[in-house]
Parts: sequence; C-alpha cells; structure tokens
Amino acid sequence: MCIRDRYQRRVHGDIKKFISMNKDNIKDLFRNPKFLAGLGLSAAAGVALYYYLSQPKELKQLTSTNTSQGEASKPKKQYRASRTLEKYLLHEQAQERTETIIKKSISYELSISLTSSTKYQGCVTINFAMGNYNQIQDPYLLLDYKGESISKLIVNGTEVKVISEIYDRKFIQLPVDRLQNGQNSVVIYFENSYSTTGHGLVYFQDADKKVYVYTQLEPYACSEVFPCFDQPDLKGYLKLSVIAPHGWRIVSNEAEIHSSEIHSFQLKDYQSDGSTQAHAEYLLNVAQQRFNLNQNNERDVLIHFRTTPLLPTYLFTIIGGPYEEIKTGGLKGGIAMSLFCRSSLYEHLAKDVEEITEITRHSLEFYDEFFGCPYPFSKLDYIFCPEFSSLAMENAGAITYNDNYIYRENVQKDERVDRCNSITHELAHMWFGDMTTMKWWNDLWLNESFAEFISHFCMYKIKDKLTHLDVSNIWLLYNTRKGWGYTTDQLPTTHSIAGDVKHTDAAENIFDGITYAKGAATLKQLLSLIGEERFSQAMKIYFKRFAWDNATLDDLLQCMREVCETSIDISVNPHLDLSLWKQDWLCTPSLNQLLIDWNPQTFAVNPVVTAKQTPVNGKFPVLRYHKMKLALVNSKCEITQVKDVIIQKEQNTTITFEGQADIQAILVNYQDEAYIKVLPDQHTLKFIRQNLSSIPDPLSRMMLWRSIWEMVRDANLSSLEFFEIFRNNVETEQNETIIKDIWDYMQVNYASYIPKEIDEKHKISSSLFTLALKMLQSERGQDESFQIILRKFLIGFARTEENIAFLSQWFNNEVEDLQNIRPGIEDSWEIVATIFRSQQISRDQKETFFRKQSEKDSSEKTTYYRKQCDGIVANETERDTLWNYYLDKNAKDSATVIGYSMRGFNDRTAIVLNKKFNLRYFNDLESVFKDRPSDYAKKFFHYLVPQHDDLEDIIKSFRQLRTKLPESQSTLIKLIDEQIDRIERKSKVYVLAREYDRQH
Repeated sequence: MCIRDRYQRRVHGDIKKFISMNKDNIKDLFRNPKFLAGLGLSAAAGVALYYYLSQPKELKQLTSTNTSQGEASKPKKQYRASRTLEKYLLHEQAQERTETIIKKSISYELSISLTSSTKYQGCVTINFAMGNYNQIQDPYLLLDYKGESISKLIVNGTEVKVISEIYDRKFIQLPVDRLQNGQNSVVIYFENSYSTTGHGLVYFQDADKKVYVYTQLEPYACSEVFPCFDQPDLKGYLKLSVIAPHGWRIVSNEAEIHSSEIHSFQLKDYQSDGSTQAHAEYLLNVAQQRFNLNQNNERDVLIHFRTTPLLPTYLFTIIGGPYEEIKTGGLKGGIAMSLFCRSSLYEHLAKDVEEITEITRHSLEFYDEFFGCPYPFSKLDYIFCPEFSSLAMENAGAITYNDNYIYRENVQKDERVDRCNSITHELAHMWFGDMTTMKWWNDLWLNESFAEFISHFCMYKIKDKLTHLDVSNIWLLYNTRKGWGYTTDQLPTTHSIAGDVKHTDAAENIFDGITYAKGAATLKQLLSLIGEERFSQAMKIYFKRFAWDNATLDDLLQCMREVCETSIDISVNPHLDLSLWKQDWLCTPSLNQLLIDWNPQTFAVNPVVTAKQTPVNGKFPVLRYHKMKLALVNSKCEITQVKDVIIQKEQNTTITFEGQADIQAILVNYQDEAYIKVLPDQHTLKFIRQNLSSIPDPLSRMMLWRSIWEMVRDANLSSLEFFEIFRNNVETEQNETIIKDIWDYMQVNYASYIPKEIDEKHKISSSLFTLALKMLQSERGQDESFQIILRKFLIGFARTEENIAFLSQWFNNEVEDLQNIRPGIEDSWEIVATIFRSQQISRDQKETFFRKQSEKDSSEKTTYYRKQCDGIVANETERDTLWNYYLDKNAKDSATVIGYSMRGFNDRTAIVLNKKFNLRYFNDLESVFKDRPSDYAKKFFHYLVPQHDDLEDIIKSFRQLRTKLPESQSTLIKLIDEQIDRIERKSKVYVLAREYDRQH
C-alpha cells in the first residue's frame, strides 16, 4: 500500500483539522511520534508523507474543507517519484545512501542471459540492511540503473505495479514506505542492449563473425548493465549465474562452481548452491525460451560461479564469447592463472605466454613481501578484449586488457616494457583499489597514483630477475609518463591530486595525468624522503587495517605517521611534515618551476648558485619543498659533481658546491626525484643546444629534451629553433627510448607549432622525411626495433606528392635501398591512408592499394581503414551523409569504427571541403554531449574539431558556446577550456615562429 493510500484510509476529521491548524509547521508535525502513531505510520513513512504533501497541490487538498468522504476514499494512483534527477550520481546522494545502508550488508544474486545478438536480459536480487531507516529525509531510496527496461520489480515481497512512475532510465526510486529497518530485498527483472561505446557490457563482432562481450564498468557503468548501488563504498558480494551460447567461455571474478547444458538443467541442482527459488525459476524459464526459439540452443550452457568477496560494483566483471584459453600453471599459493583472447589472436598470444607469466610471478612475489599481504583473490585471469576503451582494467581476479597488447608482428621493445608495466600496474590494484577501496572518487588517486608509482618501482626492483625482457630503462619510460602529468597540470582545468569530486561525471574527468603521473611522482618523492623500509611498513599497516574495507587519504597518512613519528623530528626536517606534505602536494593544484641563477665565469672561486622557485600558475601561488639532486657538467659533457639538496618552501634557495673550473651546465633534478618544471638557464641552454646527445646519462638527456620542449610550448623558444636542435642531435642519440620521444616531440612541433606558410617555404616536412629515411638506411637501421621507430615517422612526414609516391613504391617493394626493410601491418595501413590523400593518384589506383592490403590483413583493421579512407576522399554530398551518421544515435557501428571515419572526414587535406561543417560542429556539440555516451562524445569533440588556421575564429566560437552551457555539461566545459588553452598556446608559438623566420 502506498503512503498516500495509508493517509487517506487512516486520517480522520480531527487530525485533518489539526494539520490545517499547523500547516506552517507541517514538517515538525510529521516528525512528531504521537501524531504519526495516530496515523499508524512509521517515522520514515511520516517523512515520506511530508515530502509528498509538501507539494502545493497536495497541501491545498489536505487543508481544504470541501473534500468529500467519497472523493477521499477513491483509489489513488501509486507513489510517483517527485523530482527530476541528473544522469549522474551526486556525492551527497552517495553519502546519504552510505548513512542509510549498513556496511557490508549488500549482496547481489545476478542471473543473466547472454546472446550473440544485440540484447541480453537478467534478474537481480539485491539484499541489503538498513540501519538508519528513521532518519531518511527523502521519500525514496535511489537504486542506480541506466538500462533500457524493467519488466518486473518486487520490493520486500510486494510487486510494484507501475514501474514507469519510479524509473527514469537513470535511477529506480524505491519508495521508503516499502522498506524497513534491518534486511530488505529487491528483485528486478531487466532487459538491455549491449554497448558499442566502450562502457557497460560491450559487444564486438570479429572479422570471422564471432561475437565477444565484456564489461568495462569504471567509474559508473555497472548500473548500465544491471541495477545496483553503484558507488565505491557500498561494497557487496556477487553471486553470478550465466546462460550463454554453446561454445562460449564465461569468465568472472570468481571461479566456476559447475556448468551444464540447458537441456539438462534442473531446479534442484541450482537450489543446492544456496540460490533462491526466484532465480532458479527465472533461469529455467529463460532456458525454455531459448530452446523454443531454436532447438539447437539445447546445448547452450548454464554456468554458476562462486560468490565473490566484498567488492565495489565497478569491479564486477562478466566476459563471454568463444575465447581461447591458455592455462599458465599455478602461481605462489596455488593461485590458478589463465590467459584468454579471441580465436583470431590465439597464435600471437601463445608466443608471449612465458614473458607475461614471468612478469606476473615476480611482481606478485614483490607485492606480497612489500605489502605484507599475499595476493587476495582465489584466481588470476587475464582477458584480452577487442576495442577496449582503455589499456586495462583491474577487475578482481579477472583483469581485462586491450588486445592491442597482443602483438601480431614484432614491436619496438619499449612497447613490450609498457605491456609489462601495465601488468604490474593492474596487479598492484588487487591491493590498491580491489581489496582496499577508496570511499569516493575524490580519493581515486589512492588507486591510480599508487598503482602508477608502485608498478614502476616494482619493475625496477625485479629487473634483474627477468629473463625474457630487459626493463632496465623503466625510469626513462616513467619520465615519459611523468610528462603527461606536467602537461595536464599546466592546463586551466588543473586540479588537486585529492580534491572535491561532486558527481560521477566529474569522476570520469579525473582519470588524467594528474591522478596518474603527478600523483605517482609525489609518492616517488615521498618514498625517497622517508625511505623504502618505512614506506613498506606503512603499507603493511594500511592493508592489515583496511582489508576488504574502504579507506581515505587521512587513513593512509595516519599509517605513514605511525611509522615515521618515532624516528623523524619534523622540527628539524619540516619537509617531512606529512600534514604539510598533504596540503601542498595532494590538496593544492598546479606545480612549481625552478631556474638556477649562476655565473660560469666565477664559479671556480665562488661556487654558489641560487635556485629560484616560482608557481607556474599564478592562481595557485603555493611554493613547496622539493628534494632533488643537482649535477655539474664540464665541457667534455662529464658529470663532475652531484649534490643532494632540499629546495626550500620559499622563492630563493642558496646552494654551495665545491669550486670547480670548466663548468658549462647544471642539471636540475638529476635522477628525476622531484616533480617540478625545470627552466634551463641561459648558460646551460647554450651548451646543450649542440651537445645534448653527448650528455652521458640517458635520463638526464630525456629530462633536458623535456625542458626544451616546455620552452617551445610556453613560446620561450621558437618551434624553428627546436627543429634546429632536433636536427643537430637526433642522429647521434643512441638511446631508442629517447629517439622515439624526441621524434614524437618533433611530430607535434611540426603539426601544431609550425605555420603552414613556413613549412612550405622551408620544405620542413620533406626535410624530416629525408632525415627519417637517412636514419632508416644507416647502419643502425639494421636493428629491427630501431627500424620500427623510424618507419612510423617516415610515413608520418610524407606530405608531398613526391614523398607519397615514394611510399607507394616502398609498399610495392620497388625501392631497392629498402629491400630488407619492409613496412609492418600497421605501417602498411598508414601508407594506404596516406595514398588516399594524394591528389595525383587516381581513385582506382587507391582502391588497388587498399585491396592489396586487405588481402594481406583481413582483421578488423580492414573495417577501420575502410571507414578512414572513405572519409578522406568523401565529396560534399557524401560528407553531409557522414555528418548525419555521426549524429545518429541508432548507428550500429561501434564508437571505434565511427572514430576512424571521423579521422578520415576531418583529415588535414579536407580543410576547404569541411568549411561549412565548422559551424555545424559548434551547433551540435552540446546535444552530442547531452544525448550520447561520454566516450563517444569525446571522440566527436577531438576528431572533428576545426583544423583551419584562423585560430581567433575557433577560439571565439568555443567561447560563445562555453557561455551558453549549463553547469551540468561539466565534461564539455572542461574540454572546451582545455582546447582554448591549446589554441592560445599555438597562436603564441606561431607569432614567435614568424618573428624568428623574419630574423633568420
């Protein structure tokens, strides 16, 4: 019975009169126990009734003396949720649920029927206990569900008749009068479509027509799959049963209990597992439906899984399809491990099993010892998934990886190291995030910063134990990742590492370089400050105290304090004050920059330098302590002296070295301990312009390149000067990681910071093409890993018809000097796309090249590059059709496939053709972000942004759109602010480049 019915049956004339007399204090009235007792209502139902009656229409009816008894006794419609909710979950809504639901009381019994078509269905029972029922302020309890439909909903044994009144495809608003203190049970039958946008339960059909599905649920997408309390501190148990097509492998967080073909399914077998009658009957009915639809379905399978330990909903996982399994043997503690991939990639994955298993085994052993806690789950599966929206996801016991990590051809060795780092990163999450979970997304860094840092640290510690791969360059790769943090931290949308996250949409926007790279850098510095042993001791306390629970930043710091407070005197070492460290590093946005003021002429007799610290962003003027090393370099590029220093929390820090003659440069932050932007002083910059590749330490060279690149981005060094420094040093650079990084810098420098007229005047793209070819044909070009790097850039700088013709000849193996250097699979597809840009090669010839490559590679790449190439050559009419395709919410293609089409459509060769779409882009952006999933909307934003060089016009259009957007469009607002910043940087660099060109 709904609360309004209760009111109308129980309220009588005296009480109505009492209400009418006290209507100004009606809220207090409905909290009065005696009054509620007269109505026969609980305290929670009274609050709910107050909210219902607070609506002006209802209050007027309540206090009216003209309502007849007959009217009052008429059956009234069921309770209707009274407020419109956003598509995201607010932090305050999450907190209200946390205060209402008893910790660790939630369990999900989920039965789901997977198919190879576009839809799936299921039944979920959610059991939970409420402890503060009497304190609920709203007349409903929110349950998250963004699926398509609900066919049946039962709350504590009573079916809800009109589901549409409480379900808006964002939330199910459970009426509080249906709930109770203590145990509650909600049973929901639902149906949904698979996702093609990267989140939820994702669908992929391979080129061989086999279908694969998998979940990707972080941060707020479990509720896209089935109804749940989708927030990290409402952890629950999951008992899963799955019906799937014959031939499918199903993988989840826990191991199978048993499986059977549906024709042999019996209720008693299922109920013997402790499951409910409702789920047994549901599965039996689904099995019968599948059999009735097609009798060949009798061999479809029903699989039951063990119940998981307590997990947040974003870590639940369901993977299905004809996956191939490779069992790798047991790990320490008898943990079973398997690798899964789609059939078409099996032979490629099989080649790398030993490498993957080795890094896994040694990483787990390191974490076990360093954390003082063994691997916390019963099994470990790696599932390589197609069109995965990120690199990997730490689902407990069933880690999913982008199957681009399965190499169909030889790759540059750093890619293999990156894959190993991704493995160690996800394994770290089994402790950081899975066993011990943040309470809310403001502490996402407790997951990601730790995993980012500790994975690199782990690889450094186990590097000598690995036999299949050399990972000795791990700190070089870490520095590259750190650059992501520096770039993100200088955007106008910078945020603190641990900051306020108002809702789940905002949570999605902090999976960025600050949360990962900057957070990792601060932890690396913390470890160097307090030492490995103390850091490890704190981790052991942390995991023992918060195992299978939620934790906050303050919880972690308390564990650190317990270890440090007895052995560190912060009055002597104020930089070790963890409260200050927290405030400066974790709770304050942006970064500092450092410039060394010194005189090389007088340094031998007066070896004193001043380290000048300033904030990068004037909005955040905080200065910080920085522990780092400074190194002196002589004219022979030798490092002659290294000094450990603490940069003080003030503008100037004076540092005294031992006096030496012939000092030409000072390396700041030597060995990369600190997170700080380094500004090369004029003396150091002058020296390294010609000698950069001769600095003996690879990490120092990498960091110097980063500093020079930052000068270009800040318009303190011309993009043309960077081009000259690059040409002077790249051929003599010996380290492959650095070669790849500086070619990447040069590619961005060319594409973003060199005006088109200067490129045409000096033929810069052609000179870079020639340089890449020269290096490829050098003696070092015989090394395959080196080849792979240079092949990419050779193709990338083929901008002239002459260079495109050269690539077409190379594709056909007609270049004598490159007979032994062949393009790889991805290279060949990029050559085909480049050929489609040619104005001199006919359409028939272009199609011949495409056909040749598709015959060599029949994978999904054929579909992707078909879309891209069609976009490149589309005429005006076809472009209209394509634009409508990008806006079509019912388009069948995946976001990945459409993304390739967008890239072709907005190719650099189509600036004139796309002129009319620039206006449409700005007109359509808001609706795309309002109506489409975030992953898709971001592709639309980035891939279709106008490419022309009227930068002021683009900025003006973005600003006009920005002023019209409501606050709820937080993702789009963030992207616009960042894009304006990028264009403004580009504009400033253009001015400097043109001035430099005039003077030289």
